[in-house]
Amino acid sequence: MSKITGEEMTEIIRQNTDYHLRKIVKKNEEKKPIYPRLSDQGLGIYKLVLLVMWLSAIKPRLVLIDDLELASHISLIKYLINYLINELKSQVIISTHSIDVINSVVDLYVNNVIAPEEAQVILLNRADDDVLHVNHIDIHEVYAMMSAGHDPRKISEVFEL
Repeated sequence: MSKITGEEMTEIIRQNTDYHLRKIVKKNEEKKPIYPRLSDQGLGIYKLVLLVMWLSAIKPRLVLIDDLELASHISLIKYLINYLINELKSQVIISTHSIDVINSVVDLYVNNVIAPEEAQVILLNRADDDVLHVNHIDIHEVYAMMSAGHDPRKISEVFEL
């Protein structure tokens, strides 16, 4: 949490039915803990903390997340993707409409955190005749498209698929 928010948060505590964060604040040059409710930190942080706690407890081999970006700041998205890949070490399938999510995965590829065979974008496009078209794009192709200024979410328009 501290890496994301820039605030010193050291633990999560359950009190009755609420979760609280132990947050260190500086008051008159002295550091003191306060315990704000997790639910008061914003929906993105609330969802992230609960998801990471749950995933850490059960350690699944496969994680499916629909619309990862909902109510989340890009720093939270990057943290979660990094957590899923580097700490949880699960196979992860994410659905998204967000270029930020795609860009976060591309950044991991560019920085050699994930190998090309470990990431793929699958584009689903429903045609006018209500037929679903599926296009597989490897992460290197996505990187090349984004480097050239193209939005990989619109590849069907670029190639008239």
